[in-house]
Amino acid sequence: MKAKTVLIVAAVVALFGIVGHFDYEDAKQEEISYCENVKAGLWPDYEGTYAKVCEAEYGKPKKVTKNFR
Repeated sequence: MKAKTVLIVAAVVALFGIVGHFDYEDAKQEEISYCENVKAGLWPDYEGTYAKVCEAEYGKPKKVTKNFR
């Protein structure tokens, strides 16, 4: 009975590790998309993190101009 409990605990810990890995990968992909879109001028730096997080890798962003018609 004890070996079964150890296996269940090990399986649960492994599942948390797998889920955590994919969560990290999703967060990194969202950061890349945010940086690329701010750099391209598609949207402003609404999070206010571009200079700290993205600028070293992506460079200065284009200025976003609003087009009201």
